[in-house]
Formats: sequence, C-alpha cells, structure tokens
Amino acid sequence: MWKFSYKYGWAEIEDFLTHTQKETASIDLSEDIRNAGYEPADGMSIGNMICGDVIMEVYVGNPDRAHYAYLVELDLLAGCDPQFVALKTFPDLVELINKVLPIAVASEKIHQLRSSSGESARLDSLL
Repeated sequence: MWKFSYKYGWAEIEDFLTHTQKETASIDLSEDIRNAGYEPADGMSIGNMICGDVIMEVYVGNPDRAHYAYLVELDLLAGCDPQFVALKTFPDLVELINKVLPIAVASEKIHQLRSSSGESARLDSLL
C-alpha cells in the first residue's frame, strides 16, 4: 500500500486493509474497505460500474475510524491486483487525481475498445 502527499510525494506504508481483513476474517475487499472506516465517494470513480471494471475509485474515511482522510483504489492494469493509495488531505487527493486521471481515462478507453466486438484498437481511436 502507498501513501501520497503533494508536498512529499510517494511512500510505501503498512497495508492496513490486510490487518482489517485478518481481524474480521473477511474475504470481500469492499467489506474490508468499509471495516477500515471508508465509504465510496459518490461520483468519484472512473470505469464501467455496471460491469465492475473500475479503474479508479475514491473512498472517504470516517474521521473516527479511518487512518487517512481518503483512500484511492487504482486498477490501471487489467489482470493485476488493484493498488491502494492513502491520502491525508484534500490537496493530496486533488494532486493524485491530477497525476492519475490521464492514465485512468486512457486505461478505461482501452478496456472499452477491447471489450467491443469488431472494433479495432487503433491508436487514433484513443484520442
């Protein structure tokens, strides 16, 4: 798991979701996120929510239970485990979104092109 700060950049941190999973014996990642004190932020996700192809999702921390103010789930590479980034402040969240959004949008477009039948994945169709 990672944390990000617009002032200090990136740092690897202990994965507190794994600790929550061990404490509750959960096998459901969304349940682990809720148990750690986070809820999905309305309107703050990129991807096809109906199919479950989420590229980026933002969670807001409960101030009484969560370690950080925000938790961002990034699933930029199909077939790989999602990465989580913890953030302490709103400016940290804005800067992370600024850095990740172009990659997330391109990744979503590639997912769409691959899933649509008969459409070629030409580079000019991504722009």
